[in-house]
Amino acid sequence: MYFPRSVHDTRIWKESPISTVLEEIYRQNPNETFYLLGDSGYPLRPWLQTPLRDPEPDSPEERYNRK
Repeated sequence: MYFPRSVHDTRIWKESPISTVLEEIYRQNPNETFYLLGDSGYPLRPWLQTPLRDPEPDSPEERYNRK
């Protein structure tokens, strides 16, 4: 893969072979639990966990971000 200019993380992720592989694993094994951790530049998917923006203090969302 080659990106000659600056591109958004989402585009790189979408065109990445690992994105397709993880989606296939998830679809074939929906009861399996696995996660890839990403930063906020990536889309939230069942297998790709990203931080939530501006969670309320002491909320479940804020605790999720801390973990």
